[in-house]
Amino acid sequence: SDRELEVFRLLGQGCGTRQIAGKLRLATSTVESYRAGIKQKLGLARAPELVARAAQFVANEPQA
Repeated sequence: SDRELEVFRLLGQGCGTRQIAGKLRLATSTVESYRAGIKQKLGLARAPELVARAAQFVANEPQA
């Protein structure tokens, strides 16, 4: 979803769950749910894998 992609980008930019929740005006539990959904969709087991994949995504994203 668009929101998951937004959370994924912010993870890749080094933001933590609380920071993301604040920026997107969401509850931390909602951000955690998005993170879990993203991990499942990408077939990742652990949070560090998710953050590494997100950082790679952001690094490879074309600059506007």
